[in-house]
Amino acid sequence: MWEENPCTMLIRRLYLSLARLSNRILHQHDLTMSQLMTLLLLSGSSEKELSLKELLRERLLQTSQPDVAGIASRLEKKGLVSRFQDAADRRVKRLSITTQGEQSCSAARGEIRSGEDALLAGMTPEEQNTFRRLLEKAAQNLT
Repeated sequence: MWEENPCTMLIRRLYLSLARLSNRILHQHDLTMSQLMTLLLLSGSSEKELSLKELLRERLLQTSQPDVAGIASRLEKKGLVSRFQDAADRRVKRLSITTQGEQSCSAARGEIRSGEDALLAGMTPEEQNTFRRLLEKAAQNLT
């Protein structure tokens, strides 16, 4: 199998290693990857808030509307986001990241970045850029 599909096996090894690292880091912060991605999207938005529909449209989450609502509920219970109705359209639910959410997001982001630094260690800046470009191209090929 390894000889027949070396890229597939290498990607699987890489995925499993990254998943173990990410899960260990996120467990320390009582977060899942989907929750962190949601916090990152909120933190990166201009007003630090988005509607559930806007979150659903983001490619980072790649999940369904009920899943986004569940992620929002769990983050709200943890005090990392607040949920409220849009002032212009009361049917629209919006999320805003809290100060505690920003702190959790920042801490987890830093540790994830350290993991990425370990992944790229030993590569020249040019190799790192090539690696990123090739990963992006491979991801686009499969979508």
